[in-house]
Amino acid sequence: MSTTKEQDFLKKLGSKIRLQRNEKKISLNQLATQFGFEKSSISKLENGKSNSTILTLMKLSHALNVPMERFFH
Repeated sequence: MSTTKEQDFLKKLGSKIRLQRNEKKISLNQLATQFGFEKSSISKLENGKSNSTILTLMKLSHALNVPMERFFH
């Protein structure tokens, strides 16, 4: 079980990913279809319900055409 700090971090990370996706006007379906992600996996990540690997974050940053650092600032 994760700690409150870890849960807060995952929620903030997910919010920042969602923000970048929304700013690019890309739906969950579009992201999943165009870039080979599972819609449910992206949704869980954006909602702080899933812990992602660094490679998944790298792929998302490439798919959204943003530096990965944007997910952390």
